[in-house]
Amino acid sequence: MLDPFPGVSRLGDVERLSAWLAEEESIGTFELCCLLAQIERSCKLLEEGRAQIPIRLLYARRVVKLALKRRLEL
Repeated sequence: MLDPFPGVSRLGDVERLSAWLAEEESIGTFELCCLLAQIERSCKLLEEGRAQIPIRLLYARRVVKLALKRRLEL
């Protein structure tokens, strides 16, 4: 199972984490796009297998989408 944020026990506030990701210079836009694609593939595979999508994965998808949106607006 994909864990988009290994080592982070709890994602916490989506707005705060996405703002941090958007402003973090050590993480490239391409890396965020790749991570989002990986998350989307994992969700799609789970849906196709009629398995439940872990809430952590849904939060991660939201965080990365918001971070990309903010980064592209800057």
